[in-house]
Amino acid sequence: MAAERRPMEEHLTRRQRKALRCIGRFIEANGYPPTFRELARQMGGSSSSHGEHYVRTLERKGYLEHAEGKARGIRLALRR
Repeated sequence: MAAERRPMEEHLTRRQRKALRCIGRFIEANGYPPTFRELARQMGGSSSSHGEHYVRTLERKGYLEHAEGKARGIRLALRR
């Protein structure tokens, strides 16, 4: 199964991969990133802190860039 994953997603948990894909799809569909609350809802949570947790984790692992204090400041990071 691991061979089916894209290389950049190898070090993510299943939920982290889902969050990253949700963010990517949201940006593709809307032209802007989701808020923490929107991400949390897509992930089945109700609190914006759930969305923030995923963003912070993905940012720490190098998959996202997040502009502090900026609404909708999430960007997918370019990885090599």
